[in-house]
Amino acid sequence: MLMSLLSMARRGLLLSSACAGVSFGLTSVAQAQVVRATVVMQYGDVPASGDGSAIGSLGYPDSTPSGKPVVVGSLTTDNAYVWVGDQIIWLGSQAPTQPYPDGTNTQGSGGANDTGNWVSILKLNNLSTIYTDLGPLLSLDDPAPGFPAGRTIWNVNRATMDTSGAAYFYASIAESGLTVGTALYRSTDRTIGNTTPLLKTGDDLGGFVLDPFGVKTWYAVSRSGGHYVAVVHAVGTDGLAVDGALALKQGDSDGVEGVWDNFDFVDINSGGHYVVSGDTSAPTIRDEFVAYDGTISVREGDTLDGVELLNPASVFAVSINDKGNVAHAWGHNPGSSRTLFYSCDPTNLKNSRRVVGANDELDLDGDGSADATFKRLDFATNVGNGVQLSENDVIYTRAQLNYGASDIQAIIGFPVTCCGDGKVQSGEDCDDGGESATCNADCTAVACGDGKLNATAGEACDDGPTGSATCDADCTIAECGDGVTNPAANEDCDDSGESATCNEDCTTAVCGDMKINTSANEVCDQGGVASATCDADCTAPRCGDGELNQPAGETCDDGGASATCDADCSAVECGDGVLNTAAGEECEDANSSDGDGCSSACKLEGQGNGGSGGSAGAAGAGATSGSGGEGGAAGAGGTAGDGGSSGNESEGGAEDDSGCGCRQAGAPSHGMAPWLLLALGLGVRLTRKRRKTARATQR
Repeated sequence: MLMSLLSMARRGLLLSSACAGVSFGLTSVAQAQVVRATVVMQYGDVPASGDGSAIGSLGYPDSTPSGKPVVVGSLTTDNAYVWVGDQIIWLGSQAPTQPYPDGTNTQGSGGANDTGNWVSILKLNNLSTIYTDLGPLLSLDDPAPGFPAGRTIWNVNRATMDTSGAAYFYASIAESGLTVGTALYRSTDRTIGNTTPLLKTGDDLGGFVLDPFGVKTWYAVSRSGGHYVAVVHAVGTDGLAVDGALALKQGDSDGVEGVWDNFDFVDINSGGHYVVSGDTSAPTIRDEFVAYDGTISVREGDTLDGVELLNPASVFAVSINDKGNVAHAWGHNPGSSRTLFYSCDPTNLKNSRRVVGANDELDLDGDGSADATFKRLDFATNVGNGVQLSENDVIYTRAQLNYGASDIQAIIGFPVTCCGDGKVQSGEDCDDGGESATCNADCTAVACGDGKLNATAGEACDDGPTGSATCDADCTIAECGDGVTNPAANEDCDDSGESATCNEDCTTAVCGDMKINTSANEVCDQGGVASATCDADCTAPRCGDGELNQPAGETCDDGGASATCDADCSAVECGDGVLNTAAGEECEDANSSDGDGCSSACKLEGQGNGGSGGSAGAAGAGATSGSGGEGGAAGAGGTAGDGGSSGNESEGGAEDDSGCGCRQAGAPSHGMAPWLLLALGLGVRLTRKRRKTARATQR
């Protein structure tokens, strides 16, 4: 609950119409409105971090330096608690000797920092005690630090804490049962040895000597601990002390139309700037005031955001944060109404905006509709400050609200913002009084990817640094082809159209994706498989391209002839009519017959010298032609082998069967007549052509 509230406060959600009366730079609205708020805790709730019982009482809220609410009180089991942020961090039952809630101080508050230190007022052994995370610090009847021996603590009140963990509290001092002094104490490390008065009875503030009641319960310490302000008293005269010096004094001119009369609620920030409320000697219809650094900033009778502070009007609380923003609450007529205001300019609290008032409807879950009715601010004018303005711009207050039955006491947080007033404050990057080309409506600098749509800066959308399915990271509407890759919109790439690496539909270009991408040199794309018109590599089918395409009739494709594949993309086969020298074929006569010049193994028959003729024999003339290396007939295209040596004709007698035979010695001899060789060669060629054609048709 708390973290949601703090997040909304940072984002300045009060710029919405539901909370227009709390933001600045906007038109005032009527009092009846739906106000964004969050319940921190309320009477009757059973906190998960407790002892199983319900919330029984609620003190006034404080806050840590980071803005977490701090509340002290008791459960219905009379178990004291300290609440920080969104949970109870300590229960009285956890102590070795259990302290109990101090019923006389339920209007007061405790304090805490962000490192686990805290301070509260409890009862230990039935004595009011300053109690911290280290245990009991100081109880009634203990010796009063900084005072003479014999003087003891008579009363303690208004405990708080600074960033370092130093505890502060008010105390009255007694001797022999009589009040003899008052003091504002600081305990730097929450031990009695380092507990000393910041202000005490007897201090001389430039001639203004604090009497036995010289320090009042109204005081405040800055978050840093470097500054404090307190209402003080000398005999017959009130004053205001700031950092140990008298700043204002009763009877001195108020700078408007009278003199200071009295002072009550105070607060101070880490810059030493303070606010104080009280009365002046002006007519009663305008004597109540809130002053900033000693100058009256708003008075009774003024009209704030449509609310007239009609007499009798009284201030119920004031609070200033380190940014210089101010929250202040007033009770006023008609009907003794109580209204909470907020201002970004402490020097002119007349420009304050109304935060909440009686009978406003509260939106407690952020859906824009009413969940409860705000009844009234729940604090008195004579006890502690009932409003706490945190450093993250949330006003915490105790109030009564109604869900439709009886009123319930609760600690409520109201997020507020100064964004939109045209003045750059701490925590704002810019403030142009609204959206501009350089400033978002929530006073952050324009940056595409910040999740804040700024149409003035040319943003069509802004869904964060990575965009979304509908919004590119450059704050344009997501669209394939816009040149911005948007993974959330399932884009792999976006090159503003087709490129060698990106398809037109913003998918990565890959052969086999069924998308023809001519920029990637795709002629076709059949999903990574070959077809009669497309190779698997997305090129047109072509025998010899090295891509096997069986649907196109290819048995193989090695990019040309190879030992296993013919140049026409058919498997190597001797006798297929396709000469394939890579497969070792020397010839190819489209048949498997031997003796026709090309053997059944596609080897040449009788090519070259044809081998040696028969040796000169006793029978007479040698062979005239070799037989294909063995003295046979001359191979086609080969010259006849030389005949054997001339034999003795008388001895030769018969012809050599392996030669042409029967030729006269010295006469030229040929394997066959030239016309017959020509005819035979022509016949073989025609036969090969017909066979090749027939095989191609079959494939």
